[in-house]
Amino acid sequence: MTGGPAIGFLPLHHAFSWVGALFSGNLLTEWGFICRSLKDIQKDMNTYHPQNFSAVPLAVETIYKKIWFTAKKSGREEMLKKGLKISNFLLKLGIDKRRKIFSEILNNLGGNLEMIVCGGAYLDEQYEKGMEAFGIKIINGYGITECSPAVTCNRLDAYKVGSVGIPLPCNEIKIKDPDEDGIGEICVKGKNVMVGYYNDPEATAEVFDGDWFLTGDYGYIDEDGFLFFKGRKKNLIILSNGKNVSPEEIEDKLSTIDYVKEVVVYEEKGYITAEFFLDTVETPDAKGRIKADVNEINRKMPSYKQVTRIKTRDNEFPKTTTLKILRDYKK
Repeated sequence: MTGGPAIGFLPLHHAFSWVGALFSGNLLTEWGFICRSLKDIQKDMNTYHPQNFSAVPLAVETIYKKIWFTAKKSGREEMLKKGLKISNFLLKLGIDKRRKIFSEILNNLGGNLEMIVCGGAYLDEQYEKGMEAFGIKIINGYGITECSPAVTCNRLDAYKVGSVGIPLPCNEIKIKDPDEDGIGEICVKGKNVMVGYYNDPEATAEVFDGDWFLTGDYGYIDEDGFLFFKGRKKNLIILSNGKNVSPEEIEDKLSTIDYVKEVVVYEEKGYITAEFFLDTVETPDAKGRIKADVNEINRKMPSYKQVTRIKTRDNEFPKTTTLKILRDYKK
């Protein structure tokens, strides 16, 4: 999986762009490009025909939803489902015809795309498995700027769906104060960890426990050493019964609803509230459907993680320059 061009999605002031899209990309590819914006993804892919693509989950979700929306709009949804059944059957026999069966989809993504390196937020397994079914490997990783920025990554020879991979050779990870499910704060130690914040010894002291850097992120490590990211510590919803709920986990389930463009989950007056920005252009009845679709997802979630209030908004949520929604947008 080398020799072809690559596209990076994040802006160059983001650490992942430098390490993932530029430095690593130069070792794996002939040349690289930076995608102009989310709305230009398909146009840029058809211009540069990338073999590899580094992106945040939002870009992967957008591409996947666009594939299915296009199939529905053109009346070919059932044909696509049939193609997936045939492809999956052949894969069980050791025959891989995905690039032929789904050639039209792949051609709309430049024709050469084989792998997307993804990080920066939580990505639901549906998108990972869905893109893999079309012949595009999703390599999920986890990192933070203070760790240069990569900490863990899935690899072609060490891969587990839903995880963000195993530690890089240069570092170690552990979970601090795990709960009964093994979920706690992700800590990192290694050569890639920063020395400290510039001219700020107090802030530096707050994020170190001896040699261990405290990431402020929550997750767990399974029996095979794979890390599973669950969300930001500062975003946790602490319920009156003492249960901790990661809003990112719920958001990712809700984002699988095909007409949901953006969603933010938060606690309001003791209720788990989901606020949506819906695609009412392509799905005019979205606001009328959202309650039933949320209830369907609720049925698959533990009771303490279920959404009890729904709100909708008419415009996008404010975002950072790296396309992360500003959770304190109300302040």
